Amino acid sequence: MRHFRREVPLEALAPGERLLVEERRPFVLHLGYDGWKGMRDVESEPLPFGLHGVLVDPEDHETLEFTLFYPEEGHWEGKDYRVRRR
Repeated sequence: MRHFRREVPLEALAPGERLLVEERRPFVLHLGYDGWKGMRDVESEPLPFGLHGVLVDPEDHETLEFTLFYPEEGHWEGKDYRVRRR
């Protein structure tokens, strides 16, 4: 498992690795694969140390694309991220 935070972005995953998207506040992960296909929204869950996160398994996809929505503030982060498989 690899960790992704805005402060420590990650650009690539090795085969078999999963991605844990972490944030300091609750969020909804707006996620798609291979050019935003198969989009879905996943609510974060509380993690240790006051973090919130969503665990993503890229399965057989080449890229993961995502952005964050903060429901408590009612706004999007305003940035898209892409993590590719090596």
